[in-house]
Amino acid sequence: MLRYTMNRIIHTLFFYLILSLANISFAQQETSTPYQRGQALYNAENYEAAASVFRDLLCDDPSASDARYWLGMSYYHQNKIGDAKQCFRYLTGPGSKEARSFKALGMVFLKESYRAFEALAAFRKAVKLAPGDGDGSYWLGMAYLTMMGRGPIAEHPSIGKAKAAFEQALALDRDHPDAGHQLGRVYEGAAGDLYNPNLTDSFYEMGVPYGGDSVDLMNAIAAYKGQIKHTPDHTAARRALATVHSRLGSHTAAITAFRLLTKEAPEDIELSLDLAMAYWRAKDWPKGQEAFERAIEILPEEEQALYRDFSLFTNAEDAENYEKTDEPEQEKLWRDFFEMRDPIPLTPENERLIEHYARVTYARRAFGRGKFPWDRRGDIVIRYGLPDYVHQDRRLIEIGDTEYGRGQQPHWGEGWLYLHLQDPDDNDPVMLTFGNVMSSRRYDYPPIFPGNYNPDPQYGTRATHPYYISQRVIDETPEQHVPREMGLPFDFAYDPVAFRGEDGSTRLEIAYGVPGEYRVTDDAGMIDQALDMGVVLYGDSWTRVLADSSWSPLFRPSEEEIPGLAVAVQDVEVPPGDYLMAVQAHDRFNRWYGVQRDAITIPDFTTPGLHMSGIRLATRVPPEVEEPDMEMRAGERLAPNPAKQYPQGAPVYFYLEVYDLALGSSDQSRYQIDTAVSNVEPSMKGRRLIWRLLSEVERILGDPADQQSVTMVFEQSGQVPDAAWFSAISTDQLKAGIYKLSVAVTDLIRQETAMQTQVFEMVR
Repeated sequence: MLRYTMNRIIHTLFFYLILSLANISFAQQETSTPYQRGQALYNAENYEAAASVFRDLLCDDPSASDARYWLGMSYYHQNKIGDAKQCFRYLTGPGSKEARSFKALGMVFLKESYRAFEALAAFRKAVKLAPGDGDGSYWLGMAYLTMMGRGPIAEHPSIGKAKAAFEQALALDRDHPDAGHQLGRVYEGAAGDLYNPNLTDSFYEMGVPYGGDSVDLMNAIAAYKGQIKHTPDHTAARRALATVHSRLGSHTAAITAFRLLTKEAPEDIELSLDLAMAYWRAKDWPKGQEAFERAIEILPEEEQALYRDFSLFTNAEDAENYEKTDEPEQEKLWRDFFEMRDPIPLTPENERLIEHYARVTYARRAFGRGKFPWDRRGDIVIRYGLPDYVHQDRRLIEIGDTEYGRGQQPHWGEGWLYLHLQDPDDNDPVMLTFGNVMSSRRYDYPPIFPGNYNPDPQYGTRATHPYYISQRVIDETPEQHVPREMGLPFDFAYDPVAFRGEDGSTRLEIAYGVPGEYRVTDDAGMIDQALDMGVVLYGDSWTRVLADSSWSPLFRPSEEEIPGLAVAVQDVEVPPGDYLMAVQAHDRFNRWYGVQRDAITIPDFTTPGLHMSGIRLATRVPPEVEEPDMEMRAGERLAPNPAKQYPQGAPVYFYLEVYDLALGSSDQSRYQIDTAVSNVEPSMKGRRLIWRLLSEVERILGDPADQQSVTMVFEQSGQVPDAAWFSAISTDQLKAGIYKLSVAVTDLIRQETAMQTQVFEMVR
């Protein structure tokens, strides 16, 4: 009973306490002044209502400077610049000591175009009147930063003053909500333009060499980290820090930061593109393609169209034809274009498509400040990537040489050199120049007039103006992708030949020949590990049917047999059918890469009747060379010759298999092999081919001489329905040129014939 009574007393006291507090609050609200109500509305970011309260106060007392100041700030936040400026001009009249009003007037000027100098004067006055106000120094730095906005920060004469202002702001107020971020921006700008490839090893790294410029980036990182330490939710500073990490190649740190930012703000398009670009720079192709496609999906339709604009990387005729086709055909053309240019076909991602997404994003950001979607430089970047070298011309030129005086205006120009592009007129590397348009942020080709190009008709298209150069190059080479992170392109040889497997399936045996810079010695294992070779087969609509990268160890035949080549063999089961084929050979050790594409038909060996494999060209492995440790079909001590080239006088060995021969009454097969060699170039007239017999069962049935096509006939027999056969051609009398080898096998019991052809070249 006592406990119950005590509980009732406690609950009653608690009720009266709450009621008394509420009455106090209501009483305070009723007794608060209009000025206090205006400030409360301002602090609640209800600027329109706050402005109404302060206007009423000024009607009652026009000399109320506090009310006028907060009215001006309310107008400022509503973007009513004229009204705000009127308030602050009144407060900063002659003899004024209102530091906060001078600062606010400068803030208003910064919201207007071309008023940075007036803002600078106002902030200087504010700092002079209140030297201990860190926010005044901050806004002084913002004025300097605004003045740098039209050109490269690194070259602006006020860069030191901007640094000093932000550093002073931080010295006075370490907890300033934005000074550290802006100081980082200045240091980052001092490191150089983001797109300047002269400071980078590659377009993808976007870093700078270790040295003075990297010190500025280190200072930028320190400033951003300091801002984040005092303001952990400062999104702009966190984003800027991640971007610098990405520029310097600290990809893990950059990606981790961007992933966290996009998780916090999944609707932020720019952050989503930041993450995609970070994956791209890190060469994380799977996540990069996924991130780009996810970011593009949430872009406005107008910007989504930029990423699907076929005209950005084709010539005018192809772009026009693309626009005339229906949507399904456009989709096919789009897929065809990028699949045919995928530099790493063995991966499921399309690195060329990712490159396109990155180029469009880059053009949109780096060159889109003066014109939507970008200026002329953006068009060139999307077609060809960043140049190999950029020359920047920043100077003042004299103008207005009249009786009233002379003036100067800034001239900003850039020259872009592409070493891998050639001008069709003279085969020189392409140099394109761009000029700043009317001191804006937009760059374009210089105006065309007789003084800057050769208009003489006798030169035809040899006009030297960059517009005409670009048109010639685009007509000849509408786009180009040189994946610099892979090294340099190189030519490799490959020769696919179809055989039948033991279970009746079709086996595609691909012989590879890679450049002889491979030293297949003690370090062959290391070199092998750095070599990515394989084949990809595509069906309809670029559907992947097969991707395989298993291959034998490299083997180096003698220099006399195959000069300058190391050989490897890949054997893979393939379903019969017609395919598009991509063959890849990437050498990470020497930084070479190569991709070749072709159409291929894979035969079906399971149908009834006589079948024949393809023809494998080969060379003899000399006795002093150890026989290769590779599973292949080429005959005893023969190595495949994927280059299909033979020095003059070297025998041309070849190997083939025959399947499903009929067995006669004595359980023996009888078949005839007709072998012909004809010239593709040059003429073979007057020269004979001498066949070297390599097995005891071969018998010459005919040897016609002095003909354009020399045919040899062999009759064979066996006790099984399948047979392997190889032979060689002595080429002592053959001149350099290309020849076609044709082999026809006739089953003499069923009178069925199968035929294959192969091409080889004789070289001096």
